[in-house]
Amino acid sequence: MPTSLQDNGFLSDEAASINAEIKTNYKQLFFYLTETNEQAHKYLAKLKVASQDLKELLTGALLGRALTAYQALMLLAGRGFASEVRGTCRSLLEVKFLLGYLAEESSAANLMLAKHEEERVKRLKKMKSGELPVHRDLANRDWDTLIAQAQARRRDLLGTEGKLLSIRRMAEKGGFLTDYLGPYAFLSNATHSGVRELEGYLEFDTEKKAATRFRYGPNDGPWIPWCTLIATGYLRDCVEITAVIFGIHKERWSDSWFKVRCKRHDEILDRYRDQLSADFEAGKS
Repeated sequence: MPTSLQDNGFLSDEAASINAEIKTNYKQLFFYLTETNEQAHKYLAKLKVASQDLKELLTGALLGRALTAYQALMLLAGRGFASEVRGTCRSLLEVKFLLGYLAEESSAANLMLAKHEEERVKRLKKMKSGELPVHRDLANRDWDTLIAQAQARRRDLLGTEGKLLSIRRMAEKGGFLTDYLGPYAFLSNATHSGVRELEGYLEFDTEKKAATRFRYGPNDGPWIPWCTLIATGYLRDCVEITAVIFGIHKERWSDSWFKVRCKRHDEILDRYRDQLSADFEAGKS
């Protein structure tokens, strides 16, 4: 017997029917997302990472992270997971901030790893104190030695002049403060379950004074083209910054790739611009 949203939520047969309808309604958009993902992977395959170059290693790993987030966004959008799509879009934007920071700050790679060691020290201290539960296989470790080793690695990476930065400062250093103050702040509601995001689970009367219904399940609101297209722009930015860090942005094949991708993106934006404008004007987004 077919299951409803009430029976099994997003995993129900009813949800699967809605998912199919979403992909039909946005067929050309999802074709474009698939095309973008394939082209980004072709670009990734051309990168040659120097095994001893810390900046290139981190850059390559971050681009891989961006591609993973983009594919997750495609899957979530196709299933109508509105909040999760926005949260994944935020993760992609954060990768852009980190790449921008790597491109602009010569010591960024060392500072980012120093930040990792700093967080490791915090976790080890909590394990030592018992504040953080430890699996029995990790019991009776020499916590003081592990902490000292992590602190030493942090000092070696940080040096005497280095300073660990917040994600806001990294975004600012990379020239993306507007993105941080605008889209990133807005998308953070989805990640942290802010009140603004939770309103999406309720329907209100015309006076907006009383909730009339609990809204739950996949939906195909205007957030699908908005989030997926803005995320596609972020992915392209990540690839472009990567090209700059690797010093290949002026090579003919790389320049041609970006020209084609920019033209294609503009075409899709033109297709959905009127719809997006109307939805925003109506307050549906």
